Amino acid sequence: MIGVKDATACPVVKMIKPNGRIDRSNYKDIYRQAIAVIETAQPSLNEQADFILVDMQDVRLIDSCGLGTLIALLKAARINGKQLALCSIRPNVKMLLGLTSAFKVFNVFPSDRHFWVDLERFTSDACPLATVAA
Repeated sequence: MIGVKDATACPVVKMIKPNGRIDRSNYKDIYRQAIAVIETAQPSLNEQADFILVDMQDVRLIDSCGLGTLIALLKAARINGKQLALCSIRPNVKMLLGLTSAFKVFNVFPSDRHFWVDLERFTSDACPLATVAA
């Protein structure tokens, strides 16, 4: 299961929070839930790009199916005119992403806070998070 958060005072930002594992046993469910978020995120009124932030803090393990899922979500985000970034990656997951050179295709932030600071440089208002039902 994934959690979803929505930012209200800035360009549309959806935060996806998978937990546990992203592997062969559940990658289809995670993809299905995350793609629904990507495809339903509406453009913001100021017409800036939408952002999808995948918070990996609670992901303990990822295998090749999970990595393929993240890449498929990145492609879907781009097709839908959105940018996708990863944050808060645990060391063991970070090692897999490093071995596969995935860092070359993803925007990666040490934490969600770093993402918001970076985003705020491009917007005039701060971007507080408000919880949204998944």
